[in-house]
Amino acid sequence: MIWSPVRTGKIVWPIPNKGLKKHPPDGGADLDHLGNADQVIAPDYAHEFAHGARVELIGRAGHLPHIERPNQVSRVVRDFIGG
Repeated sequence: MIWSPVRTGKIVWPIPNKGLKKHPPDGGADLDHLGNADQVIAPDYAHEFAHGARVELIGRAGHLPHIERPNQVSRVVRDFIGG
C-alpha cells in the first residue's frame, strides 16, 4: 500500500505534463475503482486512462475508496466477478 502511490506519483504528477497515456497499466486490470471525490486524481481521468478496464466511481469516497468505503468497494468487486 505504500509503494503503489509512490510509483503512481512519479508518472502522473502533474497529470497534463507527464503523459500518463504512454504508461500502460502494470497488471492489466479488468476493473478499476476510484472515489468520485478524489482530490489527487480527478475522476474525470478515470475513463480516459482505464485502458479498457471497467471503471466504477465509488460514491462519497476520496483517493482511497477501498479504505473509506470498503463495503461499497466489496459490493462492486462481487458484482464484477459474478459473486
